[in-house]
Amino acid sequence: KAYDAQLDQQPPYAAPERVIICAGPRTGSNALSRAMLAAGIGVPTEYFLPDYEQRLAKRWGVPVPAGRPRAVDGYVRTLIEKRSINGIFATKLQFWQLQRALCNPAGQALFAGAHLIYLTRGDAQAQAVSLAVAHDAGSFGGSVKPRDLPPASSRQLRRAVTSILREDANFQRFFA
Repeated sequence: KAYDAQLDQQPPYAAPERVIICAGPRTGSNALSRAMLAAGIGVPTEYFLPDYEQRLAKRWGVPVPAGRPRAVDGYVRTLIEKRSINGIFATKLQFWQLQRALCNPAGQALFAGAHLIYLTRGDAQAQAVSLAVAHDAGSFGGSVKPRDLPPASSRQLRRAVTSILREDANFQRFFA
């Protein structure tokens, strides 16, 4: 699991480069993160999921950010210290996580000078089906095959398309 202590590192000697993967759901960001980790390019995961924040903050003895701007700074500093490999800190974010946790001075500092990857998916229909199936399966971190579950309803597909379009639009506004 991404929050396991075995992934914690010794503090870097110098300020690490930062890589931030900005991606909506079902864009392949987990596959990219696994490839980066295998290549020694940081330890990218969604560090701003509430469950991850709670587990990591508790283990590291820092306040849980939970959307509180003053607590985010200590969490981000410790996160960079504990999860940098080979001079690189990497994280990935969905827009709702950015909005919840990083629209503050600590988030501005994290993004300042960072290398940004904006990951999208060209086949929006397949992305929507994958998202609807993942919701049904309750599994978002791995590959869920649509054939493993009954077909998603048109209502689920509409919700998935709306979610994907909103995520993309929000990131586009953010980058603009």
